[in-house]
Amino acid sequence: MRALAIVPTREVVPHRPEVVASRRRDDFESLWLTVIMSAVEDLFSPSSAATAQDQSDALHFLTDKVGAWAASRRDVATAAGIDHEHLREHVVSILEGAEPPDGMLSGDRGRKPANFVSGVVEARRQWAQRLAKDQETLDRSRAFAAEASERRAKEREAERVRAERDAAFGNEHAAAIARRQEHQDRLAATQAAQVKQEKLAVGRAQGKEFFALEPLEIGGLNFGRVATFKRPWAFGDFCTVLDAYLPNPNAAAGRMLREVTQPEAVLCDHYADQSTRWESLRKIEAITGLTPLYFDKDGGPELKAFKGRTMRLRLRP
Repeated sequence: MRALAIVPTREVVPHRPEVVASRRRDDFESLWLTVIMSAVEDLFSPSSAATAQDQSDALHFLTDKVGAWAASRRDVATAAGIDHEHLREHVVSILEGAEPPDGMLSGDRGRKPANFVSGVVEARRQWAQRLAKDQETLDRSRAFAAEASERRAKEREAERVRAERDAAFGNEHAAAIARRQEHQDRLAATQAAQVKQEKLAVGRAQGKEFFALEPLEIGGLNFGRVATFKRPWAFGDFCTVLDAYLPNPNAAAGRMLREVTQPEAVLCDHYADQSTRWESLRKIEAITGLTPLYFDKDGGPELKAFKGRTMRLRLRP
């Protein structure tokens, strides 16, 4: 490689570790700058020993945007202490017609190599061929993508035509079935609502106040009203206060309702583990429209029941 002033020479001073470290760093960067300058020479001023492959490799090393060559340029430029993108932009500008710098590849006497001009011309020719090849590859890719898109569009259109043809035969029959099912669903819903209203009317006429909704205040805080047990009930009885038919008092939900409407009701530990009691509580909520109100064992209000803790539980509208 021709002489090229890259880093000023500095004399190492004994017993100065920082100077020694700086010199070593400069030597390390100079080594990698030599690698870059060798690639520049192979591209723009190849020696008689350089092959066409050497010039092609140098072109890829100095100009590729992605891939192994680009990664190699980034690593070498970083080691040399220069910006690899700036290096690429500078080389590409020369390949695209910019005038090379005066000091580029100049020897000790300031003269460029004899083959520099022809080397630049050949490098630009290879660059133009590569751009044309890249454009051709891009055009083929776009043509392939357009062809594939057109093929998919034709397939979708064919599928749409088949679907419309099938629908023409089946729509009328399917619509008739759907209308009949819709009519049956509306009739069933109407009948169920009518039966429910009739049952509620009977219950309201014959029901009793098995529970009361009484105000609850703790520590000056008003918690609204809570359901309080007043008198026993039998299966099928209607509570006018809760406006609901009550569950079987001997079943799990009935026993649960009786328990949580006692003023001093205390539920056992690990309540969250008892799935049967949780299911009973959910059933009571669905039947009566009441929601839980939790308290700790000392009577303090809680947002929810906690696993492994003794909790009091009341119900409120």
